[in-house]
Amino acid sequence: MIRLRIIQHLINRLSITTKFLIAFGALLGLIIITALTGFIALSAVEKKADEAIDISNEIQRVVLEMDAGLKNARRFEREFFIRYPTVGFEVARENYANASYSQVDEVIALSETLKGLIANSNVSVALQERNVDLNFFLSAAARYKETFNEAVGLAEQLAGKDTGAEDRLEKQAELLLDALETTHDPDLVLLFREMQSHSKDYLLTRQRPNMQLALNTAEELRGAIQNNENLSEVERSLVVSNLDSYLNIANEILNLDVEIHSRFAEFDIQVGAVDPIAKELVVLASEQVHSARDQIAETNRSATILLIVSLILSVALSISVGYLFHNDITANVIKLTVAAADVEADKFEPSSLDGLVGRKDDLGQLARVFQKMAREVRLREEKLKQQVTELKIALDETRQKKKVAEITDTQYFKDLQNEADALRNIVADTMDKQE
Repeated sequence: MIRLRIIQHLINRLSITTKFLIAFGALLGLIIITALTGFIALSAVEKKADEAIDISNEIQRVVLEMDAGLKNARRFEREFFIRYPTVGFEVARENYANASYSQVDEVIALSETLKGLIANSNVSVALQERNVDLNFFLSAAARYKETFNEAVGLAEQLAGKDTGAEDRLEKQAELLLDALETTHDPDLVLLFREMQSHSKDYLLTRQRPNMQLALNTAEELRGAIQNNENLSEVERSLVVSNLDSYLNIANEILNLDVEIHSRFAEFDIQVGAVDPIAKELVVLASEQVHSARDQIAETNRSATILLIVSLILSVALSISVGYLFHNDITANVIKLTVAAADVEADKFEPSSLDGLVGRKDDLGQLARVFQKMAREVRLREEKLKQQVTELKIALDETRQKKKVAEITDTQYFKDLQNEADALRNIVADTMDKQE
């Protein structure tokens, strides 16, 4: 209460001009603050919306590119193993294996980018909690590349030009055929043709039973060679040596295929582990976009609330200023107006302005002057009335004297006066005689 009285006292000491300046300055300041608040709020909304949308879209783009890159890498991997038997190892490696390497490298780089986006931005908790999964995804992608590289190396051992097991098997088959043809035994050549047919079936289909048939036929061929009496020990030893070399290469091909298929199994395991993570990341990235939109909506709501609060404060301040003007200026001006009307109606009471004359502002000065003038007017009015009364009395006496003079100045009055004088004289003479 004391502070309010002090403030009220300070306000009362201010001039009306100053009060108007302060009031309209406050209103102008409030308008500017409201405008700035709206501008800042809208700018914040726009900036936050842009950031949220950009980050969410970037996360979604990176995740989708990771998923697409992983699928492309697997597609190139499959194409490599399907194509290299027909187009050749070098062409397949150039067109498919290297493309798969590039895709895996890109997926790894994108994974690092995604980790950075998640770590350095305001993303959902679900995405933040996938940091461990991303680390696993990175290690799985690196292991996938390593495994594929091993499989490509095995494929090179299998189908590499000149040095690959398949080329060596073909060359060894030619050497074995040459050795068998020197025996001039068509049965041995027929068994060789049968063995080679099964081998080629295996190379075309990669069906292990075909190679088993080839190995069984090779054992029959070995027995026929051992039982052939037309061969010398040197010829027999040369043919058997070529057959053993052929079988060793055939077994090497089987082992290489087993190793490659084991890599395929590892691929499947890795894909089975990585695919759910990739799919979940795609889902979470889509949810992140929706979450960004929700954040924008929330920010819009906050901005709207802020604008509404600013508007309410503006209205409240306007009402307060209006109330202040009413109590401090308008109401007092009305008192002066009523006082002026009372003066005009001759019922003014100077005490009615006692509440104003104590003020230190323009209205207080005006009230003091008005009260003083009103009192002076009343005194002059009373004095004038007294003078008018006195003047009226004097005027009545004058009128009476004038009337008396008018009466005394008539001939009739003079005759009466003369008669009266004559009577007085007679009376006086009579009295004198009696004496």
